[in-house]
Amino acid sequence: MQYAKQKLHKPDAQTTANNVWRRILHKSKSRIALALYRQCCRSIQAVDFNGQTLELIAPTVYTTHIFNRYIKPILEETASAIAQRPFFITIRTKADPAAKQDGAATANTAKQNGSGLAKKQNIPEETPFPVLRPQFTFESFIVGASNMLAYAAAQNVINTPGKSYNPLFIYGGVGLGKTHLMVSIGHALQHKGLLVRYVTTEDIINDIIQMIQTQTEKEFHDRYRNIDVLLVDDIQFIGGKDRTEEEFFHIFNTLHSANKQIVITSDRPPRMIPTLQDRLRSRFEWGLLADIMPPAYETRLEILQAKAAKAQAPVPQYVLETLAKPDGASPRTLEGALNSVIMRAKARNGAVSISDAYVVMRESLSVEQKLPIDPEVVVDIVAQYYHIPIDDIIGKKRNKECAWPRQVAMYLLRKETDTSLSQIGAALGGRDHTTIMYGYDHVANSIKINQQLQFEITSLLVKLREMQQ
Repeated sequence: MQYAKQKLHKPDAQTTANNVWRRILHKSKSRIALALYRQCCRSIQAVDFNGQTLELIAPTVYTTHIFNRYIKPILEETASAIAQRPFFITIRTKADPAAKQDGAATANTAKQNGSGLAKKQNIPEETPFPVLRPQFTFESFIVGASNMLAYAAAQNVINTPGKSYNPLFIYGGVGLGKTHLMVSIGHALQHKGLLVRYVTTEDIINDIIQMIQTQTEKEFHDRYRNIDVLLVDDIQFIGGKDRTEEEFFHIFNTLHSANKQIVITSDRPPRMIPTLQDRLRSRFEWGLLADIMPPAYETRLEILQAKAAKAQAPVPQYVLETLAKPDGASPRTLEGALNSVIMRAKARNGAVSISDAYVVMRESLSVEQKLPIDPEVVVDIVAQYYHIPIDDIIGKKRNKECAWPRQVAMYLLRKETDTSLSQIGAALGGRDHTTIMYGYDHVANSIKINQQLQFEITSLLVKLREMQQ
């Protein structure tokens, strides 16, 4: 490293070290996350340089840990490339002046242990200021009616963090995109220069256990309080864990009183988290509760189209439309089904087919293969089988001779075809969802105990399937 060699003759070693430190930072800054750079690099000082090893000093043990784990490898790589020889960096805290170590020895220890200094000082081995999952961004988040409220709230949080909705509590079933949306918020706020920390409830529990075992209360509090944004995933697991609830209560109060943004996800709203302390439940409800529901058909199809485009896989549109049909399928399940369809085609060196979709729907989506048949055709076959006019099935008559065939049509359309509830209602004279489901349930329960009805349904199924051959 030429510039370092030129200044070694100067008597002030710290000045030399500072010059080397500034130049390395300048060359490496574009490779370091802005939040990490602001949190760590600005508070670190250079104290000595011997031509091959640069010695630094940090204000806290935690800063040292973060630097060793996330920043030091980048700086050493940059400096070694410039100098065209090995270059080492050591770092210690102000509270531990005796911690100075030989640069080469420290480098070898770091390679073996990941972070020798962190292990020596009992710093918890966890992800401090993440590496947020890069695929979880707003650009890849598909917005629909099922998640519109949560998405709009997330945009407000980005525009005015700590002020609009604090906390933002996002809840919904597994795989619906809660974590995706929360991490997207994290990315956006990191780009604004805010210090973001993402953790799961399990991470918090493990950190508290580590804190108790190593008596590192100050480091624990620094990690959770000296930040701008806290993202907590799966908070439902906190219920009933008294020490965790106690610590999180104080973390929440500290951040909230300082207008630091808090975003929380859960599989249920606060009032439904069992054994959750009332004081935490009330705080979770201070800001905004935003639910995410299973996506509608149009959103499911858009999700599949986006995933197929990203995978650069030639999946026919009709296959995507078939995979999108099952009600209640989550984005995560849809992605898994799409991957399975693609892999089945690759395994036989062929193109994706509709048969692949049907197999995957049975195996991955737990959906029986549906008959691609027009609902009016089903109504016509039922009318012929029971020897009554179609007008009686779709009309207002409620006598048994008309009501039972009508309910059988509801059952067949719901169970054996890919027709939606609204389409079934329209085909049967404009009946509502409740009526359709009542008719379906009545037939489903009746055929369990009546062999004659079982025979009728089986005969109708044979006629329907014959039409598809």
